[in-house]
Amino acid sequence: MWQGSKESGVYGVLGKILPATNGEPDRSKGEYHKWEDKIPKQDFILKEGTNLTMAYMKVLSGVNIIVENGAVLNLYDSSIFGKITVDGGTLRVNYDTEDKFTGDIEAKNPNKLISGTSIQGQIILKNGAVLEDSYVYSHTNNLVDGGAALENIRPVVLVQGKAFIKGNVFIRGDESPTGEDKQTKKVYRGQNAMAIENGSLTIADKSSLYLYEGGTNVTTSLGGNALELKDGKVLGEGTLVAMGGVGHAPIKDENIAGYAVVGRGDISCEKVYLRSGNAYAGSEEQRAIKSNDGIKIHKNVKGKIIDSKGWDGEYREYWKRSSILYKVDSLIPNEILRPDGDEKIFGEAVPADIFKPGKKIKRVDLKSSNVYQKSIAVSLNDEGRAWLEEIKNKYENETTGQRETGHYEYRKLVRNGEGKVHKTEKTKVEEGYIEGYPDGSFKPENSITKDKEKKDEFKLKKVKFEAQGWIPTLQGIKISRYKESQEWLKAISEGRSEIKKEKGEKIEKQKHGKEGYSANIEASTLQISGLKEKDTVTIEVEGYETVTLEAKNDSWGIYYLTQVENTKKSEEERL
Repeated sequence: MWQGSKESGVYGVLGKILPATNGEPDRSKGEYHKWEDKIPKQDFILKEGTNLTMAYMKVLSGVNIIVENGAVLNLYDSSIFGKITVDGGTLRVNYDTEDKFTGDIEAKNPNKLISGTSIQGQIILKNGAVLEDSYVYSHTNNLVDGGAALENIRPVVLVQGKAFIKGNVFIRGDESPTGEDKQTKKVYRGQNAMAIENGSLTIADKSSLYLYEGGTNVTTSLGGNALELKDGKVLGEGTLVAMGGVGHAPIKDENIAGYAVVGRGDISCEKVYLRSGNAYAGSEEQRAIKSNDGIKIHKNVKGKIIDSKGWDGEYREYWKRSSILYKVDSLIPNEILRPDGDEKIFGEAVPADIFKPGKKIKRVDLKSSNVYQKSIAVSLNDEGRAWLEEIKNKYENETTGQRETGHYEYRKLVRNGEGKVHKTEKTKVEEGYIEGYPDGSFKPENSITKDKEKKDEFKLKKVKFEAQGWIPTLQGIKISRYKESQEWLKAISEGRSEIKKEKGEKIEKQKHGKEGYSANIEASTLQISGLKEKDTVTIEVEGYETVTLEAKNDSWGIYYLTQVENTKKSEEERL
């Protein structure tokens, strides 16, 4: 267990602050506009086999907690201002399995849920991520770790892969910020509870997901939307409950209350309870599902959809700020909602429980990354349009820069007949095309044309170098998918000292290693052991770039590799 203190109200602090400002941000100081998505500069990594409980901690906006496959993070009475990226692991928020903590709802709550941890940043669920038995709420527009108050309506939880819900999970967005939405140019809505972006969320059997949108305070003019689907899917044998936030002001041409579901996507879980928020007395009907959106409810789904009309204020099913959570199981009928809908989409296989009782921390890494500091901060929901406008006169298919979204990517511009930008395509690290180096540089630096993009040699493997079990900060050494590169890796794993590599008509010899070294290749990760202080390893990358690594000993007696030289061959030498 990691405890910042011994009592609630006294908190330990982890990380750096990325302050928001009312004026023009000073990027050299890590400042952001109030409405911008802050990109953490420090990664707090939970490795496979880790079961970490964090209590009485304040995790600042500069930190991204990464819960890798096979790891578990439990949060109690802590404030998260940065991000939590669940990359194949399991996250539990405010769920006290061992009755060690107390909260203001504990006495009346049979589900062992307690209050205390709030999410001011964001939870991101990647492939294989599990959100289990959690009580998640946001105070993003009311609490800050430094600088001006935020204007944040980004979802509390963002799904970007094939993720899972196990047990009972409750998520509530914050009230709306003050001001005007920089994207819509309209009054802000309450904060969204969840968005599913090109992914799926499988709700396990006998499990429920409750989503509540921001809108309990009279300062929230337009209630927020509980769930936004961006080509996303809700699947599985469990239940989805989505409730829009309450709107408090008559604004023309707007659904004053929040929607239960908006966007484009599929709902094919076992049961649903979808309810619009309330508005003021005498208002027109408020819809649970936006009528012109592309939400498809499949023919297997049972449940209830409620559009409200002329109902004032909060409603009993809603999660009020000081209320006990209201379970709606008894209110959901066993009636098919869309008998003529599409066939059922089956969910993904739900991962088994990772830990047996008693297993504790195995390994946690905390590292600062300089890669982020040299990125161009561009976000689709604020400055994206201005950025595209600024670069629209560049040449076709030019690689224009990287955008901070929690990973790195290049945007390729595709033009229509008039030469105007009409589409952007993303080339992500996660897809294996390019990788960020520790010094902030990206390769390839040249343009990627459509023809070249289709070839395997432009799909780059990620490689991590390890010494004595330590994963260093060095990442991004490129190994292409050339056949000869695979043979070179195979030669290392077999302990051979050299390999002939054919490139055009030229035969090159490639040596590696020293006596005493051993290496093995597993998936796309190369591990080298047997290193001694000041030993170096030189490799040739893609047949033209040489990278020299030096083994160093840190204060903990652990050897790691760092990049000390990076030399490019001339064009003549490459050919």
